[in-house]
Amino acid sequence: MTSWVAAWWLASSPVALAQETTVRKGESLQSISQRLYGTSRRWKEIYAWNRDRLPSPDSVRAGMRLRLQEKAAEKSAEKAPAPPAEQMPLVAEVVPEARPGRINRSPPRPPAQEPATPRDERQWQMRLAFWQGLENYSVAGSTGSSFNAKLSNADAKTYTGEIRTRQGTSGWALHYAKSKSEFTSPAGNFPSAFGSENVKAFVDRLSWEREGTRLVRYGLEYRNKKSVYTYPNTLQTDQTQLGLRAGYGFLGSFGSAFLWEILPAVFVPVLFQEGTVKSGSYSHGGSAELRLNAVYVVSPRIDFSLGAWGQFQKFFFLGSGGRGLTDARETSWSMALPVELRFKF
Repeated sequence: MTSWVAAWWLASSPVALAQETTVRKGESLQSISQRLYGTSRRWKEIYAWNRDRLPSPDSVRAGMRLRLQEKAAEKSAEKAPAPPAEQMPLVAEVVPEARPGRINRSPPRPPAQEPATPRDERQWQMRLAFWQGLENYSVAGSTGSSFNAKLSNADAKTYTGEIRTRQGTSGWALHYAKSKSEFTSPAGNFPSAFGSENVKAFVDRLSWEREGTRLVRYGLEYRNKKSVYTYPNTLQTDQTQLGLRAGYGFLGSFGSAFLWEILPAVFVPVLFQEGTVKSGSYSHGGSAELRLNAVYVVSPRIDFSLGAWGQFQKFFFLGSGGRGLTDARETSWSMALPVELRFKF
């Protein structure tokens, strides 16, 4: 009796309930719940058991160890020895004599039905950001001539807003972002400089993304940039670009409340038009950018991000027109500090 009570106490103690599982590559909380319990609905329980290890449901990484208290409790109950039953007298089992030529057949069992997999819950995210520009350099002119200008700016401000919807805590998501920037640059320091420049730029992005241990994003990007130059008289340019944007990012965590992100991306225009050159003119070139983010998980619903961003772009405008240039080129470098709040619903 004493040994049975001791075995029962050990099976139901917290030590016996402490069981863990290792996250496999590409798994999310839903897929872990599906693998262990046959349904993805219990991912919230797994998340609640591991709040000290998972700052958010999206922070699951391959190789992590997650606690599974309830599953361990079920297994412990199965392994717990049953209480001793009263001794009953043994009675020899009577086996009926089989008749020759007769075979006893048991009715076939219906096939086992696997539990239906429910659809993962949809998650919405909204991000509001303010970018403080550090420096913005621009070199513009025509190929083969000395008509150049170098424009410097240290007061560029960009406001961005994003909205994303994801099927579950990880998976494919629709991502939309809109940004607005405005700055004024002083006169250039090259001969025949443009003079000061006032720029208003708008960027719209619509893309698909997949976020797990990596962030894959691709889609369309629309840019509109309006510039006013003061050389030799007031000159206005209106550039419109539509192109393809792609990015492949790296995500990770350190500690229980901090995440890091490395997000490189490229943009290549497919359609281009500059109003002062000629209708239907086009360009070739592109831009590359790199963004580094440090993310602090304030709560399961709110993240705060502080980062650094840099961009290099170079375009060639084929044709001639309002600038008085032939085959003009424009090269620019930009740097900024993005500050971002992320809300999850």
